[in-house]
This record gives sequence, C-alpha cells and structure tokens, in this order.
Amino acid sequence: MEQRRFNGPPTQDLTVPLVCPVSGAVLAFWGRLDNRSALIGGLQLPESSTDGELVLAAWRRWGEDLGPQLLGDFSLALYQPQPRRLLLLRDPLGVKPLYYSQQPGQISFATSVASLRAMAHLSLTPDPDWMARYLLHLSMSDRHTGYREVVKLPPGHSLVVEASGQTRLRPYHHWVDDAPPSQRRDPQWVDQYRRVLEEAIRCRMVSDFPLGTENSGGIDSATGTAYLAYFLGQPGDRLHSFGFAFCEQEPAYILETSQARQIVHNYLITARSQTNNDLSWLRHSLAVLGYPEELGNGSGHTPFYQECQRRCIRTLFSGFGVDEVVTNPGHLLTFELYDQGAYRQLWGVMGGGRQRRSQDLAKRWVRGMHSPAYRP
Repeated sequence: MEQRRFNGPPTQDLTVPLVCPVSGAVLAFWGRLDNRSALIGGLQLPESSTDGELVLAAWRRWGEDLGPQLLGDFSLALYQPQPRRLLLLRDPLGVKPLYYSQQPGQISFATSVASLRAMAHLSLTPDPDWMARYLLHLSMSDRHTGYREVVKLPPGHSLVVEASGQTRLRPYHHWVDDAPPSQRRDPQWVDQYRRVLEEAIRCRMVSDFPLGTENSGGIDSATGTAYLAYFLGQPGDRLHSFGFAFCEQEPAYILETSQARQIVHNYLITARSQTNNDLSWLRHSLAVLGYPEELGNGSGHTPFYQECQRRCIRTLFSGFGVDEVVTNPGHLLTFELYDQGAYRQLWGVMGGGRQRRSQDLAKRWVRGMHSPAYRP
C-alpha cells in the first residue's frame, strides 16, 4: 500500500509500516494531512510528527470515529492485533483509491487492482455485466470494479472487518449543498468559493520538490496554474506546466497563462502521433494501475508523469475535466431543480419555446430522469 515517496519531512515515515508503541496497532497510510496544526495542538504532539504518527495518535483518541478528524487526501489501513480488527478509511473526495477483496478466511486490500491481481492467493473473476456497462460508459461506480471479488471503498467511508469476517461499512462524511439555485451572480458565494479554492491550492503546495501543473487552456486548469505561479511569486524552476495542444488555438491559450505569470518551463504535446507510435508506456501504465482502467487520465497523461519523474516533481496539479463540473454552463442545474420538484424554476431555465419545454419536461417525467447517486 505504501511507497517510499514523500514531499517533505511530514510525509516521510522512516519506518514503514508504522506500529503504535502503545497498542501495537499497525498502520499503512498513503496521503497528506491538511489539518496538521489542529491535530498537533489538540493531541499535544511535537511539530516534527509525521502525518502517519498523527493518524496513529488520532486513532488512539477517537478510535473508529477517526475519519471526521482527518482533513486531506488519503487512504489508510489500521490493524489491531487484539482483537484482530481491521479498519479501512478513504478521504471524502476519494482522491486516494482503496480496493479490497474479502474471501473465505481472508481480506486483502491495495491502492490498485493490479496489486490485488498480483496476489497469488486471490481468485478473481471478470464481471461481464460491469464490462458491458464500461463499453457504454456507464461503469463509473463508487463501489463495483471489473472483478466480482474486488470492490472499492467508497469516498468518505470507513470499513471495519472483524476476525469473524463480519463487516461494518458506513459513511463518515456527508456533503452539504446549501447554496440556493440561482441565475444571478451572488458575491457571497463567489467570495466563499474563492477562499476555498485558494486554500485548496495552497495546502497542496507544501513540498521540498518542484511542482507540476496540467494546463489545457480551459478556464479551470488555467486558473489553477495561474494561482500556483501567483502564490510562488517568481515560479522559476519551482513550477513546470504540461499540456496537450491538439486544437489550433490551444497553444496560444496555454502559453498566454504562462506568459502572464512568468512560467518559464512549459511542455506541450502538439500531435497525437507523439503518444500513439510507441505503446510501451500504455502497457506499463496498465500494469501499474490495473486493467481495465476507469479514468482516462490514468494512462492518457503518462507522458506528463514520465516528465515529472525525470524532473523530480512529486506533486502534479490538474484541471483536466473540471471545466465540465465547476464552470459548466449550468446544465446540472436542471437536474437539481427536477430532483427538488422545483418545476416552476425549472421551466424558467429550460431552453426553447413553450412547446419544446413541455416536451422536454414530459420526457423527464416518462423516463424518470433523476440525477444518479454517482455521476461520472
């Protein structure tokens, strides 16, 4: 589960896995904590404590209610020799993956399906139903995988496994969506969003190594890239920008951001042939991630990962795909209003004339077009 990779002293545990000196519990931790100061103060620990040591101390204080006390990107496994109990935990956004397979008399877990496939004692069966949904782009599940015996721990959930094999899966994080639907700019929500965005970028910049950023030239990735350079002051050798530029206007959009923020290291792939001629990188990526992959960026951005490896970049920011979520043109608002039964407001934001709106609304009624619990 763990690799000897770190961004600085807080993420570098010299002994892996960590063993609790009090209880003998064993911790495997992959991630980064963003509320270090609060944990250090509340648990009265030295500033030099690593993230893993903070997790162990927090577990001694809160036990299975550990999840809500941790803020950051992480997945972890904590095993108690007595009474032979395993706790699996994953961050609310699901940034760090965590898979497990429970079979008679044993449970195995890993941060990739490929690792589970490499375990000789596991018997894994491909799931034809999952594959069919995968081919139709309907496979994006927060629980199921391409193998019947392998499941994901959903984001923001904990799983406790007893020696008897009994399991307890429960959510520890619940999203709050209290912004009212609106068609007008509200400074209150804009300011709050800006504060959260800036903090989300700052807390991930803590590294003794150079930083990387993926910039597609779109609104969100360019915003993240510009913020990084702004926070660094003079980026110099501390920031490297990566991007695909297959469309005619993309190079100008990407480089405009870099020029405005004085980002001097820019790497652009301008032709698909550069990534298609040699498929060894794809085979290597799938060997690491597992096949079939569920996120195109997993292997599609391998050229960027390789360049980061050459330049000792261990943190790569990305805004790819965010344009469809954060600054989308409002398409998701219609789903929200329909789910809430706010048909008067829905009618006001639907496009087209009266007849077209009536037809679109009737289709939603007939098809039951509610928002799915998990939207890829």
